[in-house]
Parts: sequence; C-alpha cells; structure tokens
Amino acid sequence: YYLFCEILMQRPLDRKQIRIPNRLSNKDAAYMKQMAKDHFDSIMTVIRSLPLPMLLVFRNINTVRSIVKTHGDCIDRYSLMAHVAVQGAYNISHKNITMSIRGLIERMQFDFVLKYVF
Repeated sequence: YYLFCEILMQRPLDRKQIRIPNRLSNKDAAYMKQMAKDHFDSIMTVIRSLPLPMLLVFRNINTVRSIVKTHGDCIDRYSLMAHVAVQGAYNISHKNITMSIRGLIERMQFDFVLKYVF
C-alpha cells in the first residue's frame, strides 16, 4: 500500500505530517527518481494489477496536477480531490433522504476539518 500511495500521489509519503505540499522539493524529486529506478518492477506490477477504471483515476490526477501547475499551484489539489470524492460518494449511490442527510453532515465535517484543523 505504501508504494501504491507514492505512485498515486507522485511524491514521497511522509507519515509525520498530514498536509501534502503542492510543490515537490529537489530532495523529494531525487528520492522519487531513485525509488522509481530501484523499484521499477514492483511499480509495474502494481500498475498492471489495477482495474481499468483506476487507471482513469491516475490520468485524471495527472491532468489536474498539470492544470494546477500551469496556473501557479494556487489550490491544494489533494484537498480539492478529497472534497469532490466525499461529495460524489453520496450524490450517486445514496438516493434516500437519510443517506443524503448523512452525506451532507459528513461533507460538512470534512470541510470543517480541512479548514480549521489542518
């Protein structure tokens, strides 16, 4: 899972902090290049084992990353994608009123934590 997280985020996974910086430092870029060289076979195994819809997620993440970088990294794309994921989890699959209210409460809690805790 650790390798999958680093592939997904395209940066080193630092368990000591929750906030994920938008810009990759030179040290982190060097680490990622070395990690890719050292673990290329493992990386390819992980990628090949993914279902096709998950590969679409990777493409979308790269597209969002590119757009954000072009505009000067003015938003925290990880928080934004997490917010959209939480919102989408309740918009499609939960049609009854109870689940809609529960989804609204969870989104509000999530937004509060992102804004005031981190």
